[in-house]
Amino acid sequence: MNLLVRFIVVAAAVAFIVIAGSGTHADPAKPTDKSVVQSDPHGDAKAVGSAGCSGSNCHGGAPSDKPADMWKSSYTAFMGHDKHTQAWDVLNNDRSKEIVKSWSHGTQKDATHVWQCLACHSNPTLAMADNATPAVRQLQSEGVSCESCHGNASKYLHAHTGWLQSGESRLGMTGLNSIDTRAHTCAGCHVGAPADPVLGLPLRDVTHDMIAAGHPRLNFEFASYSRLMPPHWWERDRRTNDADHAKNVQERSWSIGQHASAIAHLRLLDSRLNSASAERWPEFAEFNCYACHHDLQPASWRRELPKLTPGSLIWNRPGIRSAAGPLSAELDAVENALAKSLTTKDSSPHKAVVKAVRQFAAGQSSPAAAFLNLTDAEWQNLDWDQAARVYAAGVAMAQSKLNNPEVVAAIESLHCKLKFTNGIDSPAKYTPAKTRDKLREFIKMVR
Repeated sequence: MNLLVRFIVVAAAVAFIVIAGSGTHADPAKPTDKSVVQSDPHGDAKAVGSAGCSGSNCHGGAPSDKPADMWKSSYTAFMGHDKHTQAWDVLNNDRSKEIVKSWSHGTQKDATHVWQCLACHSNPTLAMADNATPAVRQLQSEGVSCESCHGNASKYLHAHTGWLQSGESRLGMTGLNSIDTRAHTCAGCHVGAPADPVLGLPLRDVTHDMIAAGHPRLNFEFASYSRLMPPHWWERDRRTNDADHAKNVQERSWSIGQHASAIAHLRLLDSRLNSASAERWPEFAEFNCYACHHDLQPASWRRELPKLTPGSLIWNRPGIRSAAGPLSAELDAVENALAKSLTTKDSSPHKAVVKAVRQFAAGQSSPAAAFLNLTDAEWQNLDWDQAARVYAAGVAMAQSKLNNPEVVAAIESLHCKLKFTNGIDSPAKYTPAKTRDKLREFIKMVR
């Protein structure tokens, strides 16, 4: 059962398209002005590395069956089971070398020296360190480790090791006990983020040029990704000792993750619209991949969808497209403004995007069920991305029902309908009608 549950994560989590790149690429050695962190690239606090965290008296101890003692083996569990530990190593494989060579038009051959890669495959505050010393290179080679998520430790280390929890956050430690904070932190790389000079963070953005060179497109769903990463923490809120914190954690993670991802998506969109390379708009990474990239044949699942005209630029908006969904009107306004900007000169969607960011930032996440009151017309227009998101919501809601064989069978059946065929990096075999009916039955089953 556990193996099945861990395996059943939407193919969207790892989907990518390898396509031939075209157009003018930015020189990776010369980042655009908006990409450059103007302050000290290390930020105010300095990275010290994870060596201290790994001590047997700190987080490098033997695993324990007691949840309250999980912190003693956090580093051990992370290094033994978490895929983030491979973030640096993957930059050295043949595929990464081909990607960076193609993307840079042959001017770069080593991804470990390209700041756009280091921004997410290592501690992001070290990505743009000029003339990196051996000590900095050693810190970079830790990849995505403790400080990549918890923040550089030079200021908070004493408070942390002295159990002065009230001083940790004040001194720069990002406490990730809150699911909301965790989701926003993850989204910084897994969705993308503008540069943040205050925190010393560079631009994190996987563009269409990168995808064209072979980088997987980012299609992040927080709850699904979390299930793939065995936790190295005890799921509780240390600030409140809330006994209910761990209840329905998967469904809550889905809801909170949707909210955090939408904010990150909109902020990155605003950055793309206002960047020094805005003259290259549209940034195709913002739009539906499969409207353009598909088999050239008359019979296609795309033709079953009234709104998906092959070759049209349709915004791959965050979340599930539902009129009943929270802040749906704000997303509709952004989508309409984007569509207008593609056909009308001097039309900018900037105001609509800024308004949506403010509305989302001021609001709170909503239960998964609030996103799933789809109308018949919305079910009819369920493209692969939308179907995958509805499925992910259903799987999150189903975590408390995995002792029901019918639920598990439905999850497995839908996974087979949504997964990519071996050797094909697109949903070539997706059948909207059959998948739609199964999805509707599944959602009714788990609500």
